[in-house]
Amino acid sequence: MNEYSTAVLNGKIDAISLVLNQVLMTLTPVQAAQAALTLAIEKESVRTEADGDMPEEEIAVKEQLLGAYAELLSAVSRNG
Repeated sequence: MNEYSTAVLNGKIDAISLVLNQVLMTLTPVQAAQAALTLAIEKESVRTEADGDMPEEEIAVKEQLLGAYAELLSAVSRNG
């Protein structure tokens, strides 16, 4: 497996985030609400579904990002 530098990973994450934000903004309010609900449910199951080898930091970041995107989707659904 290749080792990636932090800068490479950060660049990839930033690009994915920009694309995802643009996609989210094109959803209808109903689609955004449905996606927000799905992500909120997924966020609640992260810890129970994580395997024993997953680092706590990874679990916490996943929960944080799922929560942030659920909030963004909720805002899109309210302000659509």
